[in-house]
Amino acid sequence: MIDKPVSFSSADPSTRQDGEASAQDDLATLLRGWVRACLDDGVQELHTMIMTASDSLKSEFCCYDVMADEIEIAVQRIWTDIARQRMRACH
Repeated sequence: MIDKPVSFSSADPSTRQDGEASAQDDLATLLRGWVRACLDDGVQELHTMIMTASDSLKSEFCCYDVMADEIEIAVQRIWTDIARQRMRACH
């Protein structure tokens, strides 16, 4: 289980083991893919995203609130990426 948010996966790599960093990056990628699929399907409610996630994804988080926080971070990053793409397309 992860006891710190996935959002710290880009922190200074010298502060943790390479395997841990890789596992957190993999989890962040998996979570982002899940959130992206939910958004693409029109699912925007946080609770629904959590409840419909696979058991293996849910098991990576110590509790509901931690998973909810990470989903919110993933949503923010996805929307930021979309906004950047749109801004680049306008220039």
